[in-house]
Amino acid sequence: YPGPDGDGDEALAIRVNYFSDCVCLALSLDADNLKEYMDRIFWFVLHLLQVQGELVFHDRLLRGGIVIDRHYASDRLIFSRAQIRAYDIEQHEATYPHVLVDGSVFDALKRAGEKFKDRPYPWGPRMLTSDVEDLFGLLAQREDGKFFVNYLTFWGELDDEYKVVPFFKKHKEAIVSRAKGGVASSSIVEKMRALARYHNKYARKLFKTPKDLLIEDADFGTLEFSVRDEADDHV
Repeated sequence: YPGPDGDGDEALAIRVNYFSDCVCLALSLDADNLKEYMDRIFWFVLHLLQVQGELVFHDRLLRGGIVIDRHYASDRLIFSRAQIRAYDIEQHEATYPHVLVDGSVFDALKRAGEKFKDRPYPWGPRMLTSDVEDLFGLLAQREDGKFFVNYLTFWGELDDEYKVVPFFKKHKEAIVSRAKGGVASSSIVEKMRALARYHNKYARKLFKTPKDLLIEDADFGTLEFSVRDEADDHV
């Protein structure tokens, strides 16, 4: 994928590799200062948020992880500690469809701050604070404290306000259809329960009368399933 301006900037190009049913996206973090380092991470997370949001319209939900570690990829080969860790997150920690942010990302930001501490941040500390807030504005936090890409905020990226309601309707349909299809699997039901709570929280935030967009117990027929909020202060 090209850079954020669509100008084919190789430095900000995201490389995509496929294997089995997995997709690996990677971006180089070579940078000359902390601002550039922050911008690269922000662009990568934003791009992933946009991909997740767009796939909702195609009835596809993603699960995975964002990791900062050593990585090499060519057209035929992936050799990567980051990939191994991201796969482990997808398999064992991202228990329902969402993309978790690994602790390595926050550790790398701290190290970058130390590395570039002698180079003034453009426009000073206020800009640094603003950039950090912008990055965390793309994330939400689970009840266990872990951060994930807040892809439901994709509604703000839509070029047509009339697509916002269809976006949430498609997301609701994707969750309900998977829960109904997973009657025999308690693990699938629990995953969709967590996703339904995430969906309902943002539907209530965005719409004054979100009844048709909310996921209710009745949407799952006779299936034992509760989507009542248990902790409103988390997602």
